[in-house]
Amino acid sequence: MFINNAFFLFTQAVKDRQFGGGHFTFEALSTRRMHNGLLVKDTRGNSFEMKTGKQNADMHLILHYGQDVHGSYTSRTIRLNDLFAERVVTYLRDYYGEYHTNCSTFVEYLRTGNFCECDAERLSFMLSGGMNRYTGQKIRPGDSLCIFYYNKWGRSRKGHKTLRNHYRKKDKNVSGDLEKLKSVTGYRFSSEELLKTYRHVVYADYHFMFCIGIHDGQPVFIQQMGLNDSRESTDLTPIIVSVGMTNMSNQDIPACMFIKRGRL
Repeated sequence: MFINNAFFLFTQAVKDRQFGGGHFTFEALSTRRMHNGLLVKDTRGNSFEMKTGKQNADMHLILHYGQDVHGSYTSRTIRLNDLFAERVVTYLRDYYGEYHTNCSTFVEYLRTGNFCECDAERLSFMLSGGMNRYTGQKIRPGDSLCIFYYNKWGRSRKGHKTLRNHYRKKDKNVSGDLEKLKSVTGYRFSSEELLKTYRHVVYADYHFMFCIGIHDGQPVFIQQMGLNDSRESTDLTPIIVSVGMTNMSNQDIPACMFIKRGRL
């Protein structure tokens, strides 16, 4: 007997000099237990076998991700961790497109299981708890990252020389390697201190990413690529998966990065 307890998430990420982003599809599946895994059937009646030791799980999320970063292509199909699977599916099914959401609401829900809609008074920066400056730590599943991006003040003559030099150094990072954002000191910010720092005149935007696994020693991140207004749900920003420490956003020059350790 088939039961409706599985989902398929396909994401395609692209990063080059002109573009950062991608697209995704999300659909329901049904499964039937087999002695060595599951028989999975899609809405068109096509079926395939999937080996898994979690036949009795309440929910399965099959994730296929591909990415093309400056001409280097990576792809993989996995069954996502139970906790991550439940939260990704619930977010996509119940909140995405129905409420005012962005990258921070997505990561906050994956991290805590509590949904909070974007608040304009907080610049839609929906983080609870604090974060540390990134100092090159090894990223683990359950960790959250936040990147701040410079605006034009970073290269303005009105800015301090130290700021201009830092901007020029980061501007040369054409590959978007986030590891180059590591700080010498890992001082901690509360959520309010981080928001106050972001309100500084030199920052134009921010972006949150959540680590869901490891592939060939590299962290695998899931992320919502922008702001969704529930009143305009026909044109939603995509949710994508990327592998490695590459800045997949096409915003201004990355300035600094923060990390929050997960507890699984």
